[in-house]
Amino acid sequence: MKHDSPFFEIIKCAIAFAAGLSIIAPLQKASAEDSRSYEVRAAMIFNFARFTRWPEHAFAAPAEQIIICTSGESNLYTALKDIEGKKIRGRAIFIENALYRSYEHRHCHIVVLTEELLERYAELEFGNALIIATAEGAGSQIASIELVNIGRQIRFIINPAAARASGVEISSKLIDLAVRVR
Repeated sequence: MKHDSPFFEIIKCAIAFAAGLSIIAPLQKASAEDSRSYEVRAAMIFNFARFTRWPEHAFAAPAEQIIICTSGESNLYTALKDIEGKKIRGRAIFIENALYRSYEHRHCHIVVLTEELLERYAELEFGNALIIATAEGAGSQIASIELVNIGRQIRFIINPAAARASGVEISSKLIDLAVRVR
């Protein structure tokens, strides 16, 4: 039996559309979860800054911005731009794309080691920066804080010795919240 009527054409299109949705819907959900995980990481980085103290000489002026340097090609960079302008102890947050800068990052107060920056972190020069690695083990020798996934949660590991070596002080309140201290 041949079904050339417009009704059957509509039914075939509806079935094809539903099949397409069944393929796309899980991808959209995963994409939304990925986007949300970067927003959570950005919020965590903002809170890490709230519980970090830099030496006075790390800032040229009392109201100088807190500069967060990361790769501008990362999804995390986009999420961090949402916290730009927020203030911590009277200092506004500024997000800088550090991927294409020279190896000098002494002006950064926080350096977020994404995959792009991690490839050259041994060559980078840091001043008094809180160094945050975005994955466990990535840059663990120099990172003061490592973000890790435990199940579906993003947690963190703190290395107080690395923080002291960078000249920054992490609050004991933040250390108490870490899943591990190195």
